[in-house]
Amino acid sequence: MNKILFSIEYDFNNVSSTFLWNHIVTPDGLASWFADRVEVNGKHFTFFWNDERRTATQIAIKTGSYIKLRWDDEYNKKNYFEFKLIQNELTKNITLVVSDFADKEEIKDYIDLWDEQIAILRKNLGA
Repeated sequence: MNKILFSIEYDFNNVSSTFLWNHIVTPDGLASWFADRVEVNGKHFTFFWNDERRTATQIAIKTGSYIKLRWDDEYNKKNYFEFKLIQNELTKNITLVVSDFADKEEIKDYIDLWDEQIAILRKNLGA
């Protein structure tokens, strides 16, 4: 079955784009909200949750704008997950857009999971 791309937008008011960027691309930043521990070796990311270990490869990046990763065990090489920062020119507020792929019947569960993770990120950033 083909997974479906979905995107969710999260507003981050009064948070510096540099500070938010560091939380979505660096091992320490990602370990503060996305996984228990993160190791990065070049374009290869290893995420640890309790006894689970999962690896992903960075497939695209534009510093300060977006990072796109693909789980190494993903059978469809077109699937990825992405963190993208968009700054409102007028207000200067930052929106984090999370894009991911899921089976149609699992999209709500994935969105709920992302909502929980982003709530942790917001708390850590004081947003």
